[in-house]
Amino acid sequence: RTRTPPQRCSPSPKQARNSPPNRVTDAYSHAYLNWPHTTAAALTAGRYVIKPHIQLGSEAIVRTVDSGGGLIIIEEPPRHGKSELVSRWVPVWHLAQHPHKHVTLAGYGASLPEAHSRFVRDVIAEHGGTLGVQLAGDSTAVDRWHTTAGGSCRAVGVGGALTGFGSHLLVIDDPISNAEEADSEVMREKVWDWFLSVAWTRREPGATVVVMCTRWHEDDIIGRIVAHPELGPMAQRITLPALAEENDQLGREMGEALWP
Repeated sequence: RTRTPPQRCSPSPKQARNSPPNRVTDAYSHAYLNWPHTTAAALTAGRYVIKPHIQLGSEAIVRTVDSGGGLIIIEEPPRHGKSELVSRWVPVWHLAQHPHKHVTLAGYGASLPEAHSRFVRDVIAEHGGTLGVQLAGDSTAVDRWHTTAGGSCRAVGVGGALTGFGSHLLVIDDPISNAEEADSEVMREKVWDWFLSVAWTRREPGATVVVMCTRWHEDDIIGRIVAHPELGPMAQRITLPALAEENDQLGREMGEALWP
């Protein structure tokens, strides 16, 4: 799963992404912006650790964006890096590739999406010259900020209004905060209604939607998406338990840990 590092006369970033990157060399070459995980590794001087499940998710999102959008479900255990990748480095990468487009970050309350938005904003503020995207000086609030190209990032809690805000990239990260809420049918219905009637309707043409959560209840948002007659068939599902089971998507041996 390696490739020869591209030369500086290489084709467009989209063409260069046709093959998976070499996790070591490409992270420090001029092509690191082709992928969220290599962007993270390069901008953190290698402190960001790229594990196989991180690379799998990163590549899946890039392929979906490049192919005209879609719906991705990510099921992984807590504390395995999915939020850092998807809610932080994927928006950095997306705005570097498409500084005129709109990102929405959502979660069970406003504070966590706002923390992710702050991270993305601060990375762009520090590395904008390298990334090719700049913050608009008159719009930098943590819950809603813009780029000079007209793009934006919006942070909102589940249940919050999105009227007037479209999304080319929509990330829904843990829409329910704990197992007690997950056991509440009222709370599950609230999340589902918001997803269908608010978040899903705010997609721009070619939008990519990523939904991920800890699976406390089989009737959660992921369970309902999978069972939905229209959304279920279109969803790409990445399911990686802490310990590998049969037909593991990473090819792990039975019982092998996701992140030892």
